Amino acid sequence: MKASIILAATLGLLFLTSSKCSDDAPDVKPLPPVENPDTPEPEEPALPERDKPVFEGKMVVGYYPTWSTWWGEPDYDKLSVICIAFAEMRGDGHIYCDAYSDVKQVIANAHKKNVKVLASLRDAQNVSAALADEELRKNFAKEVKNCLRDFNLDGVDVDYEEWGGDENAKRLNLEKFYIDLRAQIGEGYLLTAALGGKTHLDSSIDAQLVSHLDYVFPMIYDDCGGWEGGGWGEVGQHSSTQYFKDVIAFYTTTLNVPKEKLCAGMPFYGYEFKSSTSTQGATAVAYRDLFSRFPGVDVANTDNVDLIWYNGIPTIKDKCQYVVDNDIAGVMIWELSQDTRQDETSLLSAAYSTLNNR
Repeated sequence: MKASIILAATLGLLFLTSSKCSDDAPDVKPLPPVENPDTPEPEEPALPERDKPVFEGKMVVGYYPTWSTWWGEPDYDKLSVICIAFAEMRGDGHIYCDAYSDVKQVIANAHKKNVKVLASLRDAQNVSAALADEELRKNFAKEVKNCLRDFNLDGVDVDYEEWGGDENAKRLNLEKFYIDLRAQIGEGYLLTAALGGKTHLDSSIDAQLVSHLDYVFPMIYDDCGGWEGGGWGEVGQHSSTQYFKDVIAFYTTTLNVPKEKLCAGMPFYGYEFKSSTSTQGATAVAYRDLFSRFPGVDVANTDNVDLIWYNGIPTIKDKCQYVVDNDIAGVMIWELSQDTRQDETSLLSAAYSTLNNR
C-alpha cells in the first residue's frame, strides 16, 4: 500500500513536469526535403549477364499456366523452353506477375534440367493505348526486366492479340515495344512472341516486326471454334495438318521468317460443337478430359469423338515429322496441363519422340 502511494506521487510529479515542458516547447515541424537536382535517381539492379542459349536438336516449347499448379509439373526432359502464362500487361503501364510466386518450384526444377523459362505477357485492359504512349510503353519494358530478375527467368514472350482498328499503327507500337524490351533485357535473354495463325488476320505482321525476335510461335489452331457464345468457321477440325503446313508456308515465304527461329504451334485441346451444322456456342475441351468421358474409345489414336475434334497422337506425329523434314526450329504447345500423364497417351511424349527420332 505504501509503495503504491509513493509510486502514484512519483507519476504525478512526472506528469506535471512533462505537461509544463510540453506547454513551454514550441511546435516542431519536420524540415522539407532538401532538393538537389544534381543528385541522380538510384539505378535499379541490372539483370545478371548471360549468354544467349543455344538449343540442340528440335525445340519443344510449352506453355504452363499459373492456374494449373494442381496438375503438377511437366516432364522437363521433353522440353526446351517453358513459357509461364501469364504476366499481365494492363493499360496503366504496369506488369502484374504476382501469380509467378505460385510456380517458383516449377521454375527452379526446370532450371535443374537446363530448361529455359520465359515470362509470357498477356495483353489486358486496353494495352494498345498504353503501347502508343512512350512513357507507359517504356515502363512496361522496365517492369518486365524486374520480373525476370525477381523470378530468375531467361527471357520474355509477348502474346499480343489486340488487333483490329488501325492495325498498322498497332504494329508500329508493338515493334517499338520489342525494341524497348531488348534495350532493357540485353542480348543474352530470349525475346519471343506468340503470333496469329490465321493468315487473313495477320496483315499487321511483317518481316520487320519479327526481325526483333529470337523465336516466333505461330498459334496454328482455332481455324474454327467458338467463344462466348459466338462461332466462326465450319464444324470440324480446328487445327488440321494441312492448316499447319499452310501457316508455316505463310511465315517462311510471305513473312520471310527464317526456319531456324520458327516454333510452330500445336493444340493440346479440341472443340466440342453443339451441332453438326453450326459453330455457335462451341466450347474448348482439354485432351486429357476425353479419356474419362469416353472410356471405351481409343481417344489417343483418333481426332474426333462425337462432335469433338482435336489432335490425337497420329496428327501430332505428322506435324512433328513435317517440322523435321522441313528444317523448322521446333514446335510450341498450348498448353501442357491439357495433356495426360501417361507416356502411351501423352501428346508431349509423341511430339518429343518424333522430333528426336526415338
